[in-house]
Amino acid sequence: MDRASLRHWSRGRITLLGDAAHPMFPFFAQGAAQSIEDAAVLARCLAAAADDPEQALKRYDAARIERTTRLQQISHGRRDINHLPDGREQQARDTALGASDPLVGNGWIYGYDAEEVPVL
Repeated sequence: MDRASLRHWSRGRITLLGDAAHPMFPFFAQGAAQSIEDAAVLARCLAAAADDPEQALKRYDAARIERTTRLQQISHGRRDINHLPDGREQQARDTALGASDPLVGNGWIYGYDAEEVPVL
């Protein structure tokens, strides 16, 4: 569940997706969601370049790595703050979390549409 981000997931006609490509802490509940997004974008890339799977996999890397790396980083960043012991820091965290709408603050996560990602 914890490994540094990879710069490339594909080599030749072989690629990674999901946790094999980008394991992440569960703090944004995105492990399975990112696997599904990977599969959707990978399918679109392969369909768009059916005669050149290596090029399709390069497009898949380009379309997905930045997003999943960002999610890995923010999930990892929540490791300590999500497990604060009761006390002042925990109360400040709870106050800050309660002061905003997480769906708005994380709209970039939940508003992603794999059908809208350019794959050409």
